[in-house]
Amino acid sequence: MVQFEGKYVLEKNENYKEYLIEYGLSESVAAMAEAYGKEITVSVDGKKYVFDDGANPSVFTLNEEYDEPIPVKQIVLKSMAKLDGNKIIITSKSPEKDEGTRIHEFTDSQYILTMTRNNITAKRYYKRG
Repeated sequence: MVQFEGKYVLEKNENYKEYLIEYGLSESVAAMAEAYGKEITVSVDGKKYVFDDGANPSVFTLNEEYDEPIPVKQIVLKSMAKLDGNKIIITSKSPEKDEGTRIHEFTDSQYILTMTRNNITAKRYYKRG
């Protein structure tokens, strides 16, 4: 099994700004948000995972619903994370019942985050640091 834990450095984004705008951020805020998450540290303790970008760590336990605050939108998502081989798949619902998914896929050399909402998909590619 691929090791999830470690430090990762952003290599490139695909469609990320457009995804953030679809999510409801203004173009200027979306452009600033692209600068965040350049480095991510992933830690694992049993079924508990932490994805820490230095600003807003995402903490969850596999197979348990959790509240996921989104400060820039001032909302809280209801989310659930499941493990599927070398992937962590997170499904989320907003208070308005909009749904989205994030797939965290790990290989020996990289981590790819694929985000989908309302038929818009974005990817962030990280190399293992």
